[in-house]
Amino acid sequence: MQRTYKTQPRPRPRSHRVRARASGCVGRRGYSRQNFCCVELKLILEVDGEDHFTEAGRERARVREEALVREGYLVVRIFGFDVLREPERVCQGIEEQVRERMRELGVG
Repeated sequence: MQRTYKTQPRPRPRSHRVRARASGCVGRRGYSRQNFCCVELKLILEVDGEDHFTEAGRERARVREEALVREGYLVVRIFGFDVLREPERVCQGIEEQVRERMRELGVG
């Protein structure tokens, strides 16, 4: 029997599909993994890392984004470098996107 101590981290889901299913994000081939998804606003924030700089990475991102747009989601892409270098500016940009999306959908 395995003991769990307060200092041990909680076990995480083994599959990204579990997290995606919980957030309600649906992609081209079923559930897909997103960095952040607000189901109510149908808004997805994607933080793009170095894998998005390859041709294959760009193609995967394009296919996923097209599928999400067909489902009615707005996909906002943010460069990971910007998050590290200018976090305040990135946060302001996200807030602007959320406000704009709320206006578009008549929410709030």
